[in-house]
This record gives sequence, C-alpha cells and structure tokens, in this order.
Amino acid sequence: ICKSFKKEYGVTPVEYLLTKKMEYAALLLSQGKTLAEIAEDTGYSSPYNLSRAFKKHFGVTPNDLKKRKK
Repeated sequence: ICKSFKKEYGVTPVEYLLTKKMEYAALLLSQGKTLAEIAEDTGYSSPYNLSRAFKKHFGVTPNDLKKRKK
C-alpha cells in the first residue's frame, strides 16, 4: 500500500499526513489561535513540540510566520 501511495502522490503516507497537519497548523495560526490550542488540535503533546515540527517543515517558527503576516 505504501509503495502505491508514494507512486500516486510522490510522498509516503507519513509525509503526506505531516504536510496536511502543518498546513492546518498554519491555517489555525492565521486565525489567531494560540500555540497551545493548535498543538492540541493537531495532536502534538506540547506547544514546544509543535513549534519544533513547524520550524522543521516550514523553515520558520510559528511566531516568525505570525509576525510576517502582520
């Protein structure tokens, strides 16, 4: 199944889910939600873990992204 998924979408199922989770986190951030709320909504155990994953995925921290959009 994983091989078929990667062939169809170009990424593994885990990478696909992570991308969707990060896109959702960015959307919630733009709506003014706190990191604690976003962490809870996206299944992260803490805002710190969310922030680390967010920076790894987007190359900027959630706070940096928030500042850019203002």
